[in-house]
Amino acid sequence: MTSTNKTIRGIIHTIHRSSLFVLMMGLFLGSCEEFVDIAPPTNELTGSVVFEEAATVDAAFAHIHSQLREDVFTTGTVSGLSYLMGHYTDELTLYSNVLPEVQEFANGRLTSSNGSVERLWDGAYELIYATNSILEGVQNSTELGQEDVHRFLG
Repeated sequence: MTSTNKTIRGIIHTIHRSSLFVLMMGLFLGSCEEFVDIAPPTNELTGSVVFEEAATVDAAFAHIHSQLREDVFTTGTVSGLSYLMGHYTDELTLYSNVLPEVQEFANGRLTSSNGSVERLWDGAYELIYATNSILEGVQNSTELGQEDVHRFLG
């Protein structure tokens, strides 16, 4: 057997191994697509599905109203606006020394690093963003009737 034949056999063997490797990688990568695709959550509405029916848009607005009440302004916790403003206007007396953020309101000297103020602004802007997203979705919806669109935009 000549060295040329050995070289040709080596090349063919390398081609076969490379082809097998490429085939295996193709199968491996092609089968991963199922693992990468994530189904939408079953307990939440996502994307344009919200704007297919008036009831789901009503639910989205109800959620915003509940968040406004529960998490942003009128919570009954020490981070609620009514509680903080009660201390700021001297309607309430703070007897605790472990609430430095509330102490700033009680003293009437708020700093820019006060976490309560930051949470109020962050929560408010999150709700403004959510409201604007719903209004945009309502305007772009092809499923809602004109009467519903006018009601939601109002």
